[in-house]
Amino acid sequence: MAELIDGSPLFMASNEADQLDVIFNVLGAPDETTWPWLSSTPFATQMMPELKMKRRNLLRQEFPMKKLSMQGFRVLSGLLTCNPDKRLTAAAALKHPWFAKMNNAPELHLPKKEQVPSTMPKIKRLRVLSFSASKLRNLDAFSKSDPMLVVYTNIKGKLEEIGRTEVILNSLEPSWITKVTMSYQFEIVQPLMIYDIDTKYHNTPVKMLNLSQQDFLGEACCNLSEIVTKFNHSLTLNLRSDCGHGLHGTITVHAEKSDSSRIAVEMTLHCVNLENKDVFSKSDPFLRISKVVETAGPIPICKTEVVPDNLNPVWRPITLTSQQYGSKDNPLLVECFDFNSSGDHVLIGAFQTTITQLENLYTSKSGANFYSHKGQRKMKGQLFVDKLQETVQHTFLDYISSGFELNFMVAVDFTASNGDPRVPQSLHYIDPSGRPNSYQQTILGVGEVLQFYDTDRRFPAWGFGARAQGHVSHCFNLNTATNDCEVVGVEGIYSNVSTIQVVATGGRRSSMHAGSAGKAQQGTDGVGGQACWPRLADAERAAAVEDNDLGAAEV
Repeated sequence: MAELIDGSPLFMASNEADQLDVIFNVLGAPDETTWPWLSSTPFATQMMPELKMKRRNLLRQEFPMKKLSMQGFRVLSGLLTCNPDKRLTAAAALKHPWFAKMNNAPELHLPKKEQVPSTMPKIKRLRVLSFSASKLRNLDAFSKSDPMLVVYTNIKGKLEEIGRTEVILNSLEPSWITKVTMSYQFEIVQPLMIYDIDTKYHNTPVKMLNLSQQDFLGEACCNLSEIVTKFNHSLTLNLRSDCGHGLHGTITVHAEKSDSSRIAVEMTLHCVNLENKDVFSKSDPFLRISKVVETAGPIPICKTEVVPDNLNPVWRPITLTSQQYGSKDNPLLVECFDFNSSGDHVLIGAFQTTITQLENLYTSKSGANFYSHKGQRKMKGQLFVDKLQETVQHTFLDYISSGFELNFMVAVDFTASNGDPRVPQSLHYIDPSGRPNSYQQTILGVGEVLQFYDTDRRFPAWGFGARAQGHVSHCFNLNTATNDCEVVGVEGIYSNVSTIQVVATGGRRSSMHAGSAGKAQQGTDGVGGQACWPRLADAERAAAVEDNDLGAAEV
């Protein structure tokens, strides 16, 4: 806007440092009232004495009244405000009546959504979010809370989950390894919620956990723009209850740009002569690797498994992506801990390194020394790199474009757990109106997506737990053919399920026979394919019943 008024660039300089000097000469140096997080910036302490000499705002002098009216000057000042919470946006400035009249400029008409060509590429600005929390509530009686973070975003007024972290056992100060990637849309509110996971669910994958069955620890809300506009790209928020009352600890969010590189480093590590931290046994060591960010400190990116009772542990191979470690010369902090079930892991030792230095350790077959965090130079053990190689992480589309196919196979459950097929509540109920039942909906929903990844579109399909040709069958061809289990297209599976008359059903154990048939079929399909094996069965039934409980479905 200023350049439109003056006809020349406003803040010309050869580099960023000189440009800051030019900006502060015109606008005056900021302080905590105009720039709330000024004191946290690295140049604040270095330049503060010099900045104090530039407190005067010379913008009015730069644009005198004859060049810019008072109304226009207020618009320009709003655009050049340091505080982003008070800064006038470009969109708001364009709508200001003064701007529309400036130099008799014609009104700007942006194209409507439907006028934009569909071929126009959509630019996605992705950000990778890292999370840590502090002073969480302890909801467990004999141990500590086991927190997991769930991230939501607000899409058209509805909350949609976009990611979950792993569960950290027995910790009120967790730093999660799992990151969440999301597109940067400054106008969207993204709530962050933390749940305490009950111990009986620890063996359940986090994506399968029912959040309504977990203990709620707290929540916080922010805009992604609040994070990315911070100088260190980190934001600490207070956690509150779902009613919005009370303080339940804090959560810190750190944002980084998403790296599109698919290069990864695979390493195998082992240690020797670790210091023993246990009295009656040996230490139970594990490694934690963190990326050192100058403005935010160490951010965990990887953790190995625990090797019990061993001072010379060898860990399973680990993989670090370039998104995780940044450049090969980015500093990494490697820490070795003695695991304790209470969550109070004891630090054995640590050292700082880079991927380049780890490569040198591998080629030279030498070790890196662990030292205490407290500045003591007594060696606590050594780490060796047994294997280090760069790999390319291929995407799903890479496999498809190289000729890889998906072989879609289906086995339909006709056992008693599905309910009486004559009752509308049954999963096999055939609605006279033609409305598809649960099995038919699933076949269409999954099959219509996967069918395009199989060139001949012939799909093996079986049923189990039914009476085929007068005998109870643990596995039969859905098309009733004796020597060919394949049907043509998803419609073929759908129509065959629709024609089967289910008269009585039985237990679950017969699904094993259909699974064996699927593996056998996969073995006959040659090289270059991968089986997708959806067993369409009731997921909520109890443990398997005895084989003699099998009833029959008439085929």
